[in-house]
This record gives sequence, C-alpha cells and structure tokens, in this order.
Amino acid sequence: HVDKNTFRVVFKICQLKRRRDTLYKIAEKMELMSSLHKTQPSIQLFLTEKHFSGALDLITTSRDILCDDLRGVSSFRHLSSQLVEIQSFIGKMLLGDFKQYITDEIQHQLVQERASVIASHSWQDLEKESSDQLTSVIYGLLRQNSYTFLEVLQEASFLAVKNLLKVVVSERLTTSNKSGIDT
Repeated sequence: HVDKNTFRVVFKICQLKRRRDTLYKIAEKMELMSSLHKTQPSIQLFLTEKHFSGALDLITTSRDILCDDLRGVSSFRHLSSQLVEIQSFIGKMLLGDFKQYITDEIQHQLVQERASVIASHSWQDLEKESSDQLTSVIYGLLRQNSYTFLEVLQEASFLAVKNLLKVVVSERLTTSNKSGIDT
C-alpha cells in the first residue's frame, strides 16, 4: 500500500525530469539559433579571406540546421533565401575570379614565354599563393556543381591561341618583308 505522500513525491520527480528535459531541448535550440545568428558575419569573414570552401560549408550546414532542427522558427523564415542568394553570389564571384585568373595567366604566359612553353607549363611553377587561390576557387565551383568554368577555360585558351597565331603570323610577315626588302 502506497501512501499519498510517496505518490506525490514520485509524481513531482517525474514532472521535474520532464521539465528539465524540455529546458535542455530549449537550450539546445537557443544555442542553434545563436549560432545561426552569427552565420552571415562568419561567411563575410571567410569571403574576405578568399576561403570560399569554408563559406560554402557554413552555408550548407546552416541550411541543414534550418531545415532539420529549426523548421518553423519564424525569426529565421528569410534566412534560407538569404543563404541561397549569398551562395549564388559566391558562385558568381568564383567564376569571375577564375575567369580573371585564367585570362591573366594565359596572357602572362603568352607575353613571357610564347606558345611552346605554355604547352609544357606546369601548375607547380605558379606562385604558392596564386596556386592556393586557384585551388580554392576551383573547389568552390565544384562544391556548387558549377562546371561553367570549363567553358571559360576553353574560351580563354581559344582566345590565347588565336592571339598567339596573330602575333606569330605578324612577326613572320614582318621578317619576310624585311628579308625581301634587303635582297
């Protein structure tokens, strides 16, 4: 036979345990919300440091948290679309950086070494910082499943070969004209 006092104590213990569990869950959600609140400044920091993969990882993780753990939290209803916009912006930045880098590198090689060296040019000859930056850009583009950079590379290569042919033909014509005038 159980007296009422014992029953009340056991019942109170169960209530307190359930309340504690609920408070732990609320605290976890609050920590997630606090972390998400810091997402955009952290992404900006990654971008200023040209650490595109880190920014994209943070965006992916934040979107997963929004979808899985904080679904329905009204204060974050616009964050997902903002993260998509930032991700799109990063993609455009990466493609622009890649385009500029490839164009500069090909033009540099044309001016410095001519076509014979471009074919044998090794990526190891690049400066460490430039190589790291290019690697970061390419990884970022691949993380976004963006392969348009290959079209950019093809275009830049075609343009470089076209310009090189113009220079070589022009030099040959100039050399031919000089040798024809001398004789």
